[in-house]
Amino acid sequence: MKNIIGYIKFIDNDFIDDFFQLQNLWLSDIHTFTSNSEEQEDNLIDDKFEGKLDKLSLDMPAFITCFTEITSDSLDETGVLKKSISNALINCEEKLGKNRDFVFIPLVNMQSVLADIRDAELGKTTGCLSNSPIFSRKVQYINDYKNTMDKLEAKCLEQNSRVSKERVGKGMLAIKSSKYQIQNEFRIGLVIAERDSDFYARWKSQKGLSLHFVHPINFAIKKFKRQELKKLNIKQMANQI
Repeated sequence: MKNIIGYIKFIDNDFIDDFFQLQNLWLSDIHTFTSNSEEQEDNLIDDKFEGKLDKLSLDMPAFITCFTEITSDSLDETGVLKKSISNALINCEEKLGKNRDFVFIPLVNMQSVLADIRDAELGKTTGCLSNSPIFSRKVQYINDYKNTMDKLEAKCLEQNSRVSKERVGKGMLAIKSSKYQIQNEFRIGLVIAERDSDFYARWKSQKGLSLHFVHPINFAIKKFKRQELKKLNIKQMANQI
């Protein structure tokens, strides 16, 4: 049985220090991940099907932030992150021309953030957020992604279809091709309960949304240079350095 150890996230270095005492969590517009239509073998970030099936697209603004979940299965026999994972994540950064460092976030700290979000949703959110619960979930990876999504889309478009909106949403935001499986993605997100066109008519340059925490939360415990991912080990992740 695999146990969750924590999460890693590559972050632009101008903002990386903000992740230690987290007061604002940035969720990126999903269009950020669909603008690059070119299929690149090492690109684990851009996905032209994000928020889409095939012909059917999510007609509501959606925002997400993503983490790589590290479990006991992610480590080799010496307690070091498996080379298949570190190489894939580093290759993706290089393919996208990014030069970012990364942070490690223990499971307990992620749970604190999620608990704070749940507390805030108990009658304290206002405006569009009052009808738009924030979600957190592991991404499900499937083979033959295109064919599977085509079948789900066909069911959605059938007259008197019994496919629930919840299942459609899962197909759009919680299922990805097995191409991305090495990322083992955990995401926090938000879908605004209004039409895409109405939202962007008011917020034409909106690139994302920031979740604000009333009190700073202990989140990341250490930052690392990109190449240090190849030597990341269980002692470092247990904060014993």
